[in-house]
Amino acid sequence: MRLFYLLFFFFLLNLFTWAGLRGINQVWLNVPPPPQDGKRLTGFLGDNEIAYRTLGYMLQNLGDHGGVTRNLDTYDYNALKTWFFIGNYYNQKSNYIPSIASFYFGGAKESYNLGATIDFAEIIGQYPYFGKWRFLTRSASMTNNVLKDSERAILQASLSAEINYPSKPGWIYRLAPNLTLRNGQNYKAFLLFKDLIKHDFDLLSHDTKMSVLETFCKDIKNLSLNEAICFISNSEM
Repeated sequence: MRLFYLLFFFFLLNLFTWAGLRGINQVWLNVPPPPQDGKRLTGFLGDNEIAYRTLGYMLQNLGDHGGVTRNLDTYDYNALKTWFFIGNYYNQKSNYIPSIASFYFGGAKESYNLGATIDFAEIIGQYPYFGKWRFLTRSASMTNNVLKDSERAILQASLSAEINYPSKPGWIYRLAPNLTLRNGQNYKAFLLFKDLIKHDFDLLSHDTKMSVLETFCKDIKNLSLNEAICFISNSEM
């Protein structure tokens, strides 16, 4: 009988506990606040790679709590930007955290959120390491098309052409002239294309060369009409 009362007591305790806690749900408190100094983390015993990978896993899985995912525009992008730069402090060559940042980059619809990821991409895209050109050129495109800041976009595109990245594709050299032309600065675009043809033309693939010549000789033909390269290209095309 004593065992029966004991079991009944635990049953009631379990029932009341369940009734009291059943309405409590996990609450997502958004991106965790980064360290105040924005740099060093403790707990990794000086192992930068463990710190870098751990940060990457955290950033990769933010917002997924209890099977409920969050809209990317609800994230605190200023806090995210600080976490991206902390990760970059531990490893500037890896493209792991920059690729995660690109995920947020593509999901942000509000310009004030996008601006935070562009700030990060603009900095790390200037490192002369493998694949970094992707972040600076993508930054230039989004700065021009979403933020509508053509001067900053053209500067980013010009930087991507100047930096000596490993295995840099040739189309990067035409990005700044194309953006300049797209923004209605025809004479400036003419000068940029002319400089490209004079100094970096041999670095381009055949298809990119043809595209550059078509833009230079046809889209701004009022300025390039008397350029010798256009006489040659028109005879070959």
